[in-house]
Formats: sequence, C-alpha cells, structure tokens
Amino acid sequence: MKKYRNAFPKSALFIYVLIVASSLAAIVFAILRLAEVGNYVSVYPALDIVSIVVFAIFIALIGFNLFGSYFAFGEEEFIVSQLFFKKRISRDALSQVILDEESLVAALYYRDPTKPDVLSYLTVILKKSSVDAFIEDVRAFRSDVAVNVIPVKKGGEE
Repeated sequence: MKKYRNAFPKSALFIYVLIVASSLAAIVFAILRLAEVGNYVSVYPALDIVSIVVFAIFIALIGFNLFGSYFAFGEEEFIVSQLFFKKRISRDALSQVILDEESLVAALYYRDPTKPDVLSYLTVILKKSSVDAFIEDVRAFRSDVAVNVIPVKKGGEE
C-alpha cells in the first residue's frame, strides 16, 4: 500500500506555525508563573496547569495532523486519514478522478453504498513530485476508472 502525505497550503502551514509558537509562549509563561520566577506569580495555579495541558494538546493535534495525515491505495479500498477520521472508498465505488495540475488537487468521485443515488466526492491535495505516481496508482487500483487531468493554463488562455 503506497501512502501519500497530504500537501498543506503555505497559508495553512503559516497558521500552524503561529499556533505552535503562541502555544509554546503560553506554556513557557505558565511555567514561569508556577515557578514564581521574577515578578511572575501564579494567582490561580490550577488555571496555569490547565492552560499548559490545553496548549500541549493543541501542539500535539497540529503535529498529528501535519505528520499523521495521509491517503493510500489499499488492496480493496482507497483510504484517507485526517486526524482521528478515516474515510474508506471501496474499489467498486470509485467512478472518476479529476486532477487539476495547477492547484494539484484531485477530486475522487464515488458512489456511497448507503446512498446509491448520490455521487459523492473527496478531494486530496498532492505534492508536485507525486502527481505521476498518484495517477499510475489510480489506474492500477481500478483500471476502468476515468482519469481526467486538467492541464495548467499558459499565459492568457481561457
């Protein structure tokens, strides 16, 4: 089973860095107040302990989201994992894949077995280096699936 890591946009990475930096600052400040270093004195020690735990959980969730999110082709299903959520699409349910080469976003259209009248889709963001391998894996996963690639528009093309 080949795993692909989610490619996060730079804006999301920037926001994650801001959250981690502010969380680390809040943890350090709470620890300094608990230790009563300098002029920092903890008025409510329980609140400082709770804030340390909460901000540590923020950092852990962001790390898990950045490094634990993936999508993969299994033997009989396509698996997307994001944080604690997993979505599985069976081989037979997958009907079409549309890949936009400019944004590197792939939309996988499938029929949900619980709602056969509804055509659902799932999007994944690819890294530029894994686009060709992803298309090959889609075709190996299900050879009769339609794979449409929307090429990059050059200059003033409409």
